Amino acid sequence: MAVGLGYYGKSLMHAEELLEYIKTPKWDRIFRIKDALMAGISVGTISKATNGIDRWFLYEIQKICNMEKELMKYKIDSLPLELLREAKGHGFSDDQIVRIMNSGTEDGLYEKRKAAGITRVYKMVDTCSAEYSRLRPPYFYSTFEGGHANESKRSDKKEIVVLGSGPNRIGQGYRIRLLLCTWSPGH
Repeated sequence: MAVGLGYYGKSLMHAEELLEYIKTPKWDRIFRIKDALMAGISVGTISKATNGIDRWFLYEIQKICNMEKELMKYKIDSLPLELLREAKGHGFSDDQIVRIMNSGTEDGLYEKRKAAGITRVYKMVDTCSAEYSRLRPPYFYSTFEGGHANESKRSDKKEIVVLGSGPNRIGQGYRIRLLLCTWSPGH
């Protein structure tokens, strides 16, 4: 099973093969772009080979590659907590981190992270640009960024959580949540 941008190790393709391969859009192009960056091919060269994939996107993938390269230097017992915190802030899963390090287990890393206080917090999305009062049910996302400032508050009211993913724009899920939160049996 692949996690993140996939394969953690050396690409089976050489630099020249990768550059030729990424010229044509295919289902796995993003993975080969990552392989090219891991192999040290520059963002400029990749942008040119792909007929102009925006450098901003390529630099974002480069950040992921740089984090992977840093994580590869450690084992679970020697992994600095600040690096773990940074990796979680970049969106790396526990499973992904132990695969990259080739050390430990997902449960072991979870326990290390939990003991260090590196836990997710919930931030509120202003889905309506402050057009509506805060009395409406809020829409949250989880993150490891921003310290421990949890914006979700416990309530004695009946609540419902709608979990999902997909090509939703901000606000679309919010309207669904409003509909479900205002629905009650018998109506």
